[in-house]
Amino acid sequence: MSNPSSTHPIQTIPLVDLKAQYAAIGPDVDAAVQRVLQNTSFIMGAEVSRFEEAFAAFCHAEFCVGVGSGTCALE
Repeated sequence: MSNPSSTHPIQTIPLVDLKAQYAAIGPDVDAAVQRVLQNTSFIMGAEVSRFEEAFAAFCHAEFCVGVGSGTCALE
């Protein structure tokens, strides 16, 4: 691939293969999304609590708080 306005070729660098990741964990992701949609627990529901606990354990942290955006995390 090249850029017509430049003499330097454009190189594509693959960063994340989401298709391969989804193939590996797709059923788990789909099931979690369905649980949230069925329970309409988008904010502060059981799924959020389970995620916070699991992510805290993964990070070897005592606590984890899920927020809506990076800006909220900084506030």
